[in-house]
Amino acid sequence: MSVGALGDYLLAVDLGGTKVATALMGVDGEILLRKEEPTCHMGPQPGIDQIAGLLEDLQATGKAAAS
Repeated sequence: MSVGALGDYLLAVDLGGTKVATALMGVDGEILLRKEEPTCHMGPQPGIDQIAGLLEDLQATGKAAAS
């Protein structure tokens, strides 16, 4: 899966009651990478940490794929 030069891209989050889905997308809307896991139900801060971790993983994977 090619991510290109990773210059212009978007990070997306779909937060639901059963899962959190994140995506690295091109500005044209194409989903380049996707990651999801069950929603954390241990309180607000762990939920925020979960989302941040998923987005960080996508960024790292995208940068590795682009090099």
